[in-house]
Amino acid sequence: MASETYLSLTPFLFAMANTVFSVSLATAGIFFVSLVEENEVIAMPVQRSIQGGCQCGRIRFITSQAPLDVNYCHCSMCRRATGGLFATLAWFPLEHLAWSSEQPAWFRSSKMAGRAFCPHCGTPLAMLYDGSNQIGLLLGSFDDPLPFAPTHHYGIEGRLAWVDIQGHLPARITEDDPAPH
Repeated sequence: MASETYLSLTPFLFAMANTVFSVSLATAGIFFVSLVEENEVIAMPVQRSIQGGCQCGRIRFITSQAPLDVNYCHCSMCRRATGGLFATLAWFPLEHLAWSSEQPAWFRSSKMAGRAFCPHCGTPLAMLYDGSNQIGLLLGSFDDPLPFAPTHHYGIEGRLAWVDIQGHLPARITEDDPAPH
C-alpha cells in the first residue's frame, strides 16, 4: 500500500496524512467538501454524477446536473411507453446529458414528443418534447433513484382510480402543448 494513511473518523469526516476533509450532503447528489488546513476552512461544492442506463448495459447516460424537476406522469402515452401504470420522470437540461456509450433509438410517440429506448433490450429511457431544452429521464433507469423523490403528478386525467401513490402531492392535467415540467 502507498505511504499515505487513510483514517476514517466518521462517515463524513476523514483524514489523509495531515489534512482533514469534511464531506456533507447538501441537496440531492451534491456534496460539499471542506478542506481544513491550518485552521482555515475552504468549502468546495462537488457534485457527484448521476448515471443510469438500460437493462442490458449497452446504453448508458451520465449528467452532473441535479434534476430540475421529478414527477409522476399518468397520461396514456407514458403508460404505454413504459408498460407501467405511470411513468416517473426526472427532468434535466438537455445540454448537460451525455450518452456515454451507444446512442438510444427514438420512437415518435405523439405529434409533440419522442421516446428514447434501447434497441437491444427494449428498456425505455427518456422522453423529449419537440423544441424543448429539457429531457425527461425515466427514474427507473437510474443506477441510484433513491435521492430523487417526485414532487407532483402530471396527466392526472389518465390516472387509474385504484392507483394510490403519494396522493398528497400537487397534480395537473395534460396540456395540449405541454412545457417541460
